[in-house]
Amino acid sequence: MAPLPIDTTARLKVTYNVGGFTHQFMVRLSLEYVLATAETEIASWLTSLTSLFWASTITKVELAEQGSNLFFPYASSLSTVIWGSGANSIGNNPLQLNFVGRSAGGRRSRVGLFGYKGVFSEWKLTSTENTAILNAVSALNSAVNAFVAIDGFPPTWYPYGDVGVNDYWVRQSRKAG
Repeated sequence: MAPLPIDTTARLKVTYNVGGFTHQFMVRLSLEYVLATAETEIASWLTSLTSLFWASTITKVELAEQGSNLFFPYASSLSTVIWGSGANSIGNNPLQLNFVGRSAGGRRSRVGLFGYKGVFSEWKLTSTENTAILNAVSALNSAVNAFVAIDGFPPTWYPYGDVGVNDYWVRQSRKAG
């Protein structure tokens, strides 16, 4: 399958802080998105994960329109969204939870967050064993304005979250500790 240009869809870049470290995730928007609805869908997904994450706050949201590679900050309602609870230790900073799906056009999608504090179940947490995963996958699958694939089609998200450790953040944690 031939690669598509990165600017095929509009994108939101969300910057957040967890445990004193700044991270980002990107959300692709549908071709005819309504920004307020997309923000509500993102907030719904984040709050569904509260029990699995350390206290996390959004610090900045930027938008790149379809056909543009330039991200511009704007006053987003997501700036008030907080998910998770408790203060994490530096050793937990590299832990992440990722969700993967595939669009009808065959394009793979992925979205993930750092600050995972949940349990490890063979590095995969399924929706049948965890209600937060069930709710997060449901939020992703019901989104119509946000979380689309690079081809603009909404993906069908797999019923699990992958738990991982990011090597870059392991090194950053070692430097800070």
